[in-house]
Amino acid sequence: MAPTLTRVTVSGVGKNAELLLPSDQPIATILPRLSEIVGDPRRGSDEATRTVLNRMGGPALSERSTLADENIADGAWLYLTSTQDALPEPIVFDVADVVEDELPPLDTENRWSAPGLVSAALGASCFVIALWLLSTWRPEFLGRGAAVLVVVCLLGAAALSRRFTVHSMALCTTALVATGLYAHSVRPDAPHVIILAAAVIGGVQLAREIHRRSYRGAVVLISTIVLVAVTWAGAWRLPVDHRTGAACVGVACAFLLGLAPRIAVALAGLNALDDARSNGATLRRDVVVTVLATAHRALASSLLWFAGSSVVAAAVVTRGVNATWRWDLPLIAAWGILLLLRSRHFPLGIERLPLALTGVVILTLVGAALADHLERSTIDGIVIALLVLAGLISLAGPHLRAPAHVTARGRLLADRIEAGVALLVVPLLVGHFGVYSALTQTFQK
Repeated sequence: MAPTLTRVTVSGVGKNAELLLPSDQPIATILPRLSEIVGDPRRGSDEATRTVLNRMGGPALSERSTLADENIADGAWLYLTSTQDALPEPIVFDVADVVEDELPPLDTENRWSAPGLVSAALGASCFVIALWLLSTWRPEFLGRGAAVLVVVCLLGAAALSRRFTVHSMALCTTALVATGLYAHSVRPDAPHVIILAAAVIGGVQLAREIHRRSYRGAVVLISTIVLVAVTWAGAWRLPVDHRTGAACVGVACAFLLGLAPRIAVALAGLNALDDARSNGATLRRDVVVTVLATAHRALASSLLWFAGSSVVAAAVVTRGVNATWRWDLPLIAAWGILLLLRSRHFPLGIERLPLALTGVVILTLVGAALADHLERSTIDGIVIALLVLAGLISLAGPHLRAPAHVTARGRLLADRIEAGVALLVVPLLVGHFGVYSALTQTFQK
């Protein structure tokens, strides 16, 4: 694959040069060539006269990072100076101010790039097609080959250097698709499919964190996986049927969303930095920004586990709804609405998207279950109304700009609805256990 290049202007001692520099190589490897082109030959290698690369009006760039890591875009102007002439690294006086300033660029940075996704999809397709063609020659090789491919891809994605982000993404995508091939070959039952998918997704997420050398992020992710696993295990050990246990898991996941940011912020080290600054320690801005990015990246991965658990729980509860549907469906709808509304409180798009999609999927499951109790004409009318509403939102939504006071009132209304739904979930869960019907029968006797 051809290296990614960034067009920059580099200024030295009385010299300027427009250069195409590799974006994925450490800055230390390109500094000698820059010194030959625009540098000062009198500068030495000691700490005071060592050559460094600087942003315009900013501190020296880390020699271990790349231009892509430093978010150097095309058209940037860089300066080649000595260490003693470079500006010092900014000092943080309030961690909260840095968090507020860095969230918008962090949201933009964490959006998926189309070329990376296309490369990952094409790479995964080539691997899987080759494995599929090989299985036509030896059919028994498909299951074992897919399992080996999953393990090799996960280990490779974790071992790759940070320079090979696209390659790591391609390996993780290949592992996910190969898992589907393995499940197709061995045809396990539904619970084993869910466990297999959860194990591979967890492996992919851990491989990505290790690939980034973000070990604190891996700790956050492992803690979330353990918390979700304990929740499912505890619900399955309750003296109730599987549907009731799944309902407990869904409600627990909806409420554990409030705990997920605290876990990510604490284990990533952001709280420790804030405490250190309160005690008078000196903090560099780049350290705080790195920890903040780790916390939000780990939080986004953690939210996938709560979202996936909620969908699985909703699917288990709606499967074969019996006479207790008057409690089941309102309960599922309540936690679906709760997930939709709670997605508003997360600052990054990669954090809001899984929760919003989960809420939509859960409400769709509720609608599919309700369809069994409605007449055909009513279902047709609802489908037509939803299609018209979707068309209006698609056409007019991007052009609507609500005034600030209307937006503020909408947020207040959404907060009140969220609080009401959160309070409503507990009585609905109690009704799902059959407590109200038992009390009614007791009073009738």
